Amino acid sequence: EIAGNGIDDDGNGYVDDVRGWNFVAGTPNASDDHSHGTHVAGVLGAAGNNGQGVAGTAWQAAMVPLKVLDAAGTGFTSDAAEALAYAGALDAGVICNAWSGSGFSQALQNLILEAAAAQRVVVSAAGNEGRDTDDEPVYPAAFDFENTLSVTAINDRGQLSWFANRGAYRTHLAAPGSGIYSTLPGGGYGFRDGTSAAAAQVAGVCALVKAAHPACSATQVKAAVIAGTE
Repeated sequence: EIAGNGIDDDGNGYVDDVRGWNFVAGTPNASDDHSHGTHVAGVLGAAGNNGQGVAGTAWQAAMVPLKVLDAAGTGFTSDAAEALAYAGALDAGVICNAWSGSGFSQALQNLILEAAAAQRVVVSAAGNEGRDTDDEPVYPAAFDFENTLSVTAINDRGQLSWFANRGAYRTHLAAPGSGIYSTLPGGGYGFRDGTSAAAAQVAGVCALVKAAHPACSATQVKAAVIAGTE
C-alpha cells in the first residue's frame, strides 16, 4: 500500500491503510481519540531500553492499530468482526481484544475459529462490570477455544481488582490491571484501570513465546502461558 494516493494498491479493500484501519469512520486514520487504545498499546509494546516513559511487555513487537470504538468508548460488534477478519488477512500472530460486550455473535465465533485454524492466539479482556461471567458471559472473552485466553485483572497486592469480571470456567488467568502506568495520546503518560491492560500484558507474553518458539501452535502458546501462572 502507498500512503495518501487514494488508491487501494494492495487490493485488500482498504484505501491507504499503511498503519491500521479505523472501522468506526471507515478511514485509514486509526488515531486514538479516547486514550484507551494508546494506553493498551503501551502496555503491550511500548519501546523499551530507551530511557523514556514505560516499556511494554513485548517492546519489540510490531503492532497494528484496529480502531473499533469511538471517542465515547462505544461501537458495533460488526466493526469488531471486520477488524478480526482484517487481522486474519494480515496473518497476525496474536490478536488483543481490548473490549467486551454482552451479546453472542456467530460472526465473531466463526472468525476466532478461523484464527484457531491458522494458529493465531486471541487474547480478550474479561470486562469491567464486576460480574460473574459464568452466569453473565461477555464476549469475545467468553469464547473458550484452543487459541483463546480470557484475562481478568488483579491489583498490586495480587487481589482481584474490584471492577474485574471473573468466572471459574470462563476466565483463564489474571494479570495486573489496577493503576497501570502507560502511554497516552499526545506523548503523555498516565494511570488507568481495566482488564484491557491486563489482557495487553498477556498478549505481550504470547508474542514473546511465539518469538522464542516460532513453531509453537496456538494451543501450545496458550498452554505455556497458563502453565506459567501462579
